[in-house]
Amino acid sequence: MTTPTTDRRAVSAPPIDPDRLTLADLRAGLLEGRPVTVLGLARSGLALARFFSALGARVTVYDRRPAAELGPAIEALGDRPLTLRLGPDVDPASTWQGAALVATSPSIQPDFPTAEPRLRAALGELVRRRAAGDPTAPAFVSELDLFLRLCPAPTVGVTGTKGKTTTAALIAAVLAADPSHRVVLGGNIGRPLVEELLALSPDDRVVVEISELQLPTLSRGTTVAVYTNVTADHLDRHGSVEAYRRVKRRLAELVDPTGALVLNAEDPVTAALAGLGGAPTVMYRRSVPIPGGVGVVDDWIVAAGVERLPLVGGGVATGGPGGRILPLGELRLPGAHNVSNALAAVAVGLLFGLAPDAIRRAVAGFAGVEHRLEVVAVVDGVRFVNDSQGTQPDAVVAALRAFEPPIVLIAGGRDKGVDLSPLGPVVAERAVGAVLIGESAPQLEALFRAAGLARVERAPDLPTAVRRADGIARAAREESRGGEATVLLSPAAASFDMFVDYADRGRAFKAAVAEIARAHGVAVAGASAAVTDSGEVGSPSPTTSSAPASVAAADHVVGPAPGGGAGMTSATTRLSQVRPLPAERKTVLRRERHEADSAILVAVVALASIGILMVYSSSAMKAYLATDDPFRVVGPQIVWAAIGLVAMIVASRIDYRYLRLVSVPFFGLAVVLLVLVLLPPLGPLQPIRVGGSARWLQLGPLPAIHPAEVAKLALVVYLAHWLARRGGAVRGLRSGLLPFLAIAGPVVVLVLREPDLGTATVIGLTALVMLFVAGANLLWFGLLGAGAVPAVALLFLRDYQLDRIRAWLDPWAYPDTIGFHTIQGLLALGLGGLIGAGLGESRLAGGLFLPNASNDFVFAVIGEEFGFLGGVVVIFLFAVLAYQGFRVALGAPDTFGALLAAGITAWLTIQAFINIGVVVALFPITGITLPFISAGGSSLIVSFTAVGILLSISRETVERGTWNDASAPGGRRHGRAHLPGPRRGPSPADPAARA
Repeated sequence: MTTPTTDRRAVSAPPIDPDRLTLADLRAGLLEGRPVTVLGLARSGLALARFFSALGARVTVYDRRPAAELGPAIEALGDRPLTLRLGPDVDPASTWQGAALVATSPSIQPDFPTAEPRLRAALGELVRRRAAGDPTAPAFVSELDLFLRLCPAPTVGVTGTKGKTTTAALIAAVLAADPSHRVVLGGNIGRPLVEELLALSPDDRVVVEISELQLPTLSRGTTVAVYTNVTADHLDRHGSVEAYRRVKRRLAELVDPTGALVLNAEDPVTAALAGLGGAPTVMYRRSVPIPGGVGVVDDWIVAAGVERLPLVGGGVATGGPGGRILPLGELRLPGAHNVSNALAAVAVGLLFGLAPDAIRRAVAGFAGVEHRLEVVAVVDGVRFVNDSQGTQPDAVVAALRAFEPPIVLIAGGRDKGVDLSPLGPVVAERAVGAVLIGESAPQLEALFRAAGLARVERAPDLPTAVRRADGIARAAREESRGGEATVLLSPAAASFDMFVDYADRGRAFKAAVAEIARAHGVAVAGASAAVTDSGEVGSPSPTTSSAPASVAAADHVVGPAPGGGAGMTSATTRLSQVRPLPAERKTVLRRERHEADSAILVAVVALASIGILMVYSSSAMKAYLATDDPFRVVGPQIVWAAIGLVAMIVASRIDYRYLRLVSVPFFGLAVVLLVLVLLPPLGPLQPIRVGGSARWLQLGPLPAIHPAEVAKLALVVYLAHWLARRGGAVRGLRSGLLPFLAIAGPVVVLVLREPDLGTATVIGLTALVMLFVAGANLLWFGLLGAGAVPAVALLFLRDYQLDRIRAWLDPWAYPDTIGFHTIQGLLALGLGGLIGAGLGESRLAGGLFLPNASNDFVFAVIGEEFGFLGGVVVIFLFAVLAYQGFRVALGAPDTFGALLAAGITAWLTIQAFINIGVVVALFPITGITLPFISAGGSSLIVSFTAVGILLSISRETVERGTWNDASAPGGRRHGRAHLPGPRRGPSPADPAARA
């Protein structure tokens, strides 16, 4: 146990200048043997004493309270050789005579009227001596200011009148979703951070909740400053609302210019802070986001071009399609105010470059903090909610509006000098009764009765109040004939009249609830999850997963939860498992499987049916003349179509997320096949050359396959997986563009080597579309596009491909040679006229005068036999596929699904566009098929399988607010790469889901 000691020899040296102090100095032993004074023996003082003692300093601790009142604190100091100067008889000024540094708890300030008068006067004199240049006057620094001066890691400071604890804990959970960075949470949330200094590195992230007590002591700001709101609070300490607001401005004034200021646009006081400190401002609000900020669109949290911090590479942060991050239905925190808290956390996650999927998992997995709307238990239909942190009227109003009546309010404590009058009407409207405790009980009783609340009682202590509130709630349930009632502890007052702090009051409430639970024969289960001593966040227990989790007041280092969860929980046993919340009251995401997109299904089946007709019409005559079998070509096409339909149905019924598990081996297999097709025969494995190109691979008696077709699907699947994991890093050169080229480049090059310029073009353009949708940096994207064409032309174009380009420029100059294909295609279209010659009545098609009529030029057959209108129908069906496919991408429940749907849709659409463009002479001849229509087994089966995956994605929605229901702006507004928004209005929502 620590005892007073003075046996260590002081080092004769002038006081330490905090402005010149560095963490390296401390690690090098600057404080070894030097006297340091710590004022106050509360949490911050204990942390400072342990910190300085560990550095070898001679530590003197002063506290006006006598040792008899400080037993637990003295025990917490252990066996450290400290000098304790305790009790009212000690002269404060004598404790820092000859000290090199004076460090304090935040509440010990010379300007605070709530500080002890003698100590306040002594500190004032010390500050004046220091300002006058007295070389013997030690510097005066607070625990948090010392931490921020020395912290090597990026910091996120969170302040505001209410919501800062929840917001800070939620931000820590979001940042912890990035496993490459350790996250430390502390500050006013209950854990001083100074003891973490020696273990921190620039790779860590620190989240600090900062109170109005701490703000005036700061000389350094944080990397990111987050404001929840600023109303009126602690007027007993600051004297006026204006003075309180001036204190709150401090964090914005000190924010790092290379960081960011995150402000609540719906709070006029915080919104007015924009531009302070010279840092960029990110605004958030519960409506359409301000450009560069975060907001809500059709029940989805969306980002509108949030710029990432320079320390993570800068550039616009990546959101999901349409900027979407997560639906409000996934939030487990009750109340509209918690939507604002989630918006702030999402903004910080984007600033630090986290992927949308990671942010979504973290926010959806977070269920709150201890003592802030913490559902402690549900006993026989009565829900007990611990909102001990609700110490001022706005917080109590938010808590009352977070739950449905009937509500019984428990309130009262030490008055904080704020205007309570706005609370009366809301209590009368939302509550059926109130039970009051503490010094402010008479004032609250008069207020509530004047507002019209009929049932108001007083209780001598909190356990009695809980029992009486439980009785009122049970009676209210009987009167309403079922449903749930809520007993809400939200005091609207400080705790110091009856408790050590709000956490002590909250623990007393939970103990009283446990007694009620036992009285009703309900067993108390263990904690649903815990922040362990090392700070790692555990995953919820299977037996208690229905209950919300919480964050203890004394938090630790935060890490990503196993299984991708980011929920954070109390370090102590929870009571919320007394009885699971009813399923219909949960706000956890419930995923639903719906019918597949019927428009895509109809379009694809129609295209395949047209294809069978056109393959027969274009090949029957030629096949009959060659083999006496007019079904020689269309017969296999029917078989391939049937196999493709089965593959599509199977793929549509399998959860597309399983593709992430096979994306790497599938992609590897496709690359191997592309290599094998270029090699000499290997046993039964026979590469087949068609028209001078090595494009097919046959294994023994099995049908030949086209590896490039397999590579299209494999590349789309792997890129969707890779880009989804990459998140905002895709904007960087080394983190995005170069790895992308290393993935897609070999596939394109191998296909070009076959040579197959058309297929390589489709693959390359599809990959570029996916990179664009994922949020590629436009500069790198443009340079890549500009450099790809000349590179391919110089390195891969063959003589016959150059001939095709010449023929495209002037086909009539080569009517019998290289221009023959183009001319015959145009003639077929021209002969078709408006309505065409009729099925089987073509004069050029039939396979006799139109080369490759059943493959590359099948659209010309359609044009001749069904005319302009027939061609329009085919183009319309592909337009339906494209439009609905991108709507599926927009409605996907995750980034992987969105990118996968976008890639599949882009591939099929681009291939169709190029094929039709070749026939109408918009492009040189490329030799690619028209999806679902041209003859070819590999193309047909792979295309059907891809559509099956698209249908699987289309079957996924979420319970509340889906991307399908959103009306997001299209284009690349705010510098974002995203998909165009749908044009239909939002679907009617379940009123319960919207509540």
